[in-house]
Amino acid sequence: MQQIIFERLIAPISDIPPSMIFEGVPPSADETPTGSVLIYWRFEDEADKGLQFLQEVVAGEEFSFPLDHKGRVVEFFTVSKTKTGALSVPNPLQGEYHRFDPGAKILASEDLLYGELLNHFVDSGVTKARKADATDATKPCQSFAGNDALTGEYVRPLKADSDIIGLAGKTPGVAQYLSTTPGQMTESPAADPVADVGKLVQKIGTALSPTTVDFNPETGAPVIGTGSDTPYAPSNLMITDVGTVGIHDDLQLDWTNNGGTGDNIIERADGGFTFVEIDRVAFNIATYTDTVVNTVGSIYVYRIRNASVLGYSTSAEYDF
Repeated sequence: MQQIIFERLIAPISDIPPSMIFEGVPPSADETPTGSVLIYWRFEDEADKGLQFLQEVVAGEEFSFPLDHKGRVVEFFTVSKTKTGALSVPNPLQGEYHRFDPGAKILASEDLLYGELLNHFVDSGVTKARKADATDATKPCQSFAGNDALTGEYVRPLKADSDIIGLAGKTPGVAQYLSTTPGQMTESPAADPVADVGKLVQKIGTALSPTTVDFNPETGAPVIGTGSDTPYAPSNLMITDVGTVGIHDDLQLDWTNNGGTGDNIIERADGGFTFVEIDRVAFNIATYTDTVVNTVGSIYVYRIRNASVLGYSTSAEYDF
């Protein structure tokens, strides 16, 4: 029976797939490398699903593979074989055990399930996680649960650029928003930025498939409903010339979003100062680049509005 070496080559960062290496000790000069090991694996929180066979590795052979663990603890079981091929340990669970834990844990203040959206808060000096909730302005989403956790247990909070897997009913390409059901997401904003006092409008990410969402939550202060009848049009519109290409100039528009769940509509007036819509961007986008002819004496005037609220930004003008 050959000794098996397990080596983990990865920094403990939850959003980088690990590279696992299983290496049999090379045989001596009078031996042939017929000894081998069978490798099985599973996610720690899916023990009820049994083991999955990964690879048979011959002694003296190096084997590596990337595992997209999504921040979850992975268990490995290595079972040696004899030269005749019979298992020396009939049950893989009785083989050599290795555990990969990506780390980065905080305490759960309530029972949490894998994939639920989390809000972080400080309780008596201890950072804890609870379910994010669009009905409460103090609970925007900051991460999602990388594993199941009961109250008082540790949960792995996975952040931007991770995927939430194992979902159902998502429409590919459609934006996902924080829901008024704690810990969940919805395909339409759960709150109106004007009418729903104290509720949040926060984009969580975009569905990649019916079962997977690319998790990239809006950062900063989410839009919070005020109950005021005053429309929240975009503001602080500025224009910057960001480069000349031939006879054209690229004019970059930047503004401040102040609410609204519809598209931001970019309007431009040329010469005659009649505004027309030239493009649209998502409600959480606050920049746009327009390419125009830079004829001397040309004047371009812009304004921005959000499709879900009344009013326009103040106009901004650029003269050549």
